Amino acid sequence: MQRLLGIIAMLWLALATVTPSWAVDGRPSIVIDAATGSVLHAEEASRSWYPASLTKLMTAYVVFDAIRTGELTLDTPLTYSANAAATPPSKMGFKPGTVVTVDNALKMLIVRSANDVAVMIAENLGGALGVDGFVRRMNAMAARLGMTGSRFINPHGLPGEGQVTTARDMALLAQAIYRDFPDNTAYFKIGALKFGKRTLRAYNILLARYDGADGMKTGFICSAGFNLVASATRGGQRLIVVVLGSTSGLARAETAARLMEESFTGAPVFAGGARVTQIGSRLGEPVDLRPEICGPRRVAKATPSESDGLDGEGDKGEVQSVLAEKPAPIEPVTVFIGPNPDRKDEAPIALALNPLNPVPLPSPFNEGGPAIDTLDPAKIVQEVRRAVAGNPIPRDPFARRPNLAASSKATTPPSPADRPTPSLQPQAPR
Repeated sequence: MQRLLGIIAMLWLALATVTPSWAVDGRPSIVIDAATGSVLHAEEASRSWYPASLTKLMTAYVVFDAIRTGELTLDTPLTYSANAAATPPSKMGFKPGTVVTVDNALKMLIVRSANDVAVMIAENLGGALGVDGFVRRMNAMAARLGMTGSRFINPHGLPGEGQVTTARDMALLAQAIYRDFPDNTAYFKIGALKFGKRTLRAYNILLARYDGADGMKTGFICSAGFNLVASATRGGQRLIVVVLGSTSGLARAETAARLMEESFTGAPVFAGGARVTQIGSRLGEPVDLRPEICGPRRVAKATPSESDGLDGEGDKGEVQSVLAEKPAPIEPVTVFIGPNPDRKDEAPIALALNPLNPVPLPSPFNEGGPAIDTLDPAKIVQEVRRAVAGNPIPRDPFARRPNLAASSKATTPPSPADRPTPSLQPQAPR
């Protein structure tokens, strides 16, 4: 009987959805309970889609895991290369040779969605293979988490053949972040950064305009439309919502807010109490929304922007908005470049900056890849670094061959025992 109920639940997930009349027809979305993984809403949740900057959730996950295993700390200095500086926006735009701590890099990556910072992180944590090595770690982690419909070719989400995900996989990843790294989730609720004289606002409108919103990440490229992974907590219950392919930053926030509002107030759940892991997800060809979002069939009157709705502006249409009319005040968190003055013993990571030699993905992405114990993250990293042959991943079109002559000299970092316990306390202005 239990097995029959499970089969019925999966059939519901595959064939039926709880779809409000205001939802964007045919665009992927899902709502889950973060604690239990119970699915409260799903529409096209297994449909292949370009992740855009939602990719950075996996980038952050890999960094969090490296901190947990003692590979680095929040104070470890990362070196910004010419390769990172050449990455297209959005970006921080530092000079090559600039040093940024892991703590500040995470804030820039998550809050401001800096593509160049993503490359900096990847080069520093990718071992001898640089960015390619880091991407292997991303895909290994995706396999370990059961993200069977996702594949990454870069750490930032800029357009590239083969970069693909699903709403289901992104919900699974968000749930894993809250479950595996609860002490690091404060990064996702930061609403603004203070960098010198500039205040850099987060693109997640919900943080300032939806009651209970407490984090996650936005993403936009023309081919994907406006994507959002968001979380909110009310009455001790945290919900995670994923919305893909919206026509504007305001539209994705409105859709996400309404999905959460209905779920918090008792929206029906799928038969059998289905979990997100029961939704099938596999690699496929993503939909390309470029003509609709940025081309001649563009719906929006103005040029698409991640900043849509940040100040409460925008046409909310015929349906009354569930977002606050004006954003709540947000206290920015200060970030800076350079090492942490209080941790001068932290040595920068020596960049390998070797030519990008493609390596095979771990199974199940490539049957010829190395066998990996998916329960042991340390083995995942070891096997990914050992994989040095084959060519299953298309090259990142935005990656450039680094200048080997510019490689930094190798230094010996302190042992994990000498490193302080990571803290998420905001850094004081320097």
